[in-house]
Amino acid sequence: VRPMTNLELSRGAYEAARIAGNGRLDLRVDDGDPKPTTAAVLRPALTALSALVFPTALLGVWTLSSHFGWLPAQILPSPDQVAATLADLADSGDLWFHTRISLLRVVEGFSLGGAAGLLLGIAMGLSQRVRWTVEPLFTALAQVPPLGWIPVLMLLVGIDEGLKLLIIAKAALIPVALNTHKGIRNVPDSLREVGSVLTFGPL
Repeated sequence: VRPMTNLELSRGAYEAARIAGNGRLDLRVDDGDPKPTTAAVLRPALTALSALVFPTALLGVWTLSSHFGWLPAQILPSPDQVAATLADLADSGDLWFHTRISLLRVVEGFSLGGAAGLLLGIAMGLSQRVRWTVEPLFTALAQVPPLGWIPVLMLLVGIDEGLKLLIIAKAALIPVALNTHKGIRNVPDSLREVGSVLTFGPL
């Protein structure tokens, strides 16, 4: 078969374009991306402003409540009093001291719960026997929020630093274990087969 020349290819492309255009060939040149409209430019700003509506309204209700005494100051102090107290704590250094302790506590508790949740999720994802054994009790314990464990943990470990670390660790353990388990179980079978062909281990 004789290959088509460039001229024949050009004629074929022209005829195809003419037929697709009902006999009219569109020779307009694309100028690139169209210029954004005013609505498209203002949409991010409007979205940001709409996100501030609820916080602003909440601050207004808070101010009115403290001004008219709808709630006692012991329950809901005024925004001015909260801002003044925050400034005093910042000047005295107490704010940064307690913030550092809280952040350190969060890091320690999350590290403990995250590591335990990662190991538990891997075990449940790789071993069906472990999943059958652990999953019912794990699912039942996961339904209780971390704050619901405070009375029980107070009886077991007291009210010292260990209680706070265990509450944070429990809050981190559940989602890490669940997502690790689901991530391993959702690996496609084709990738598992490739791993077995390449003599990869279960991890």
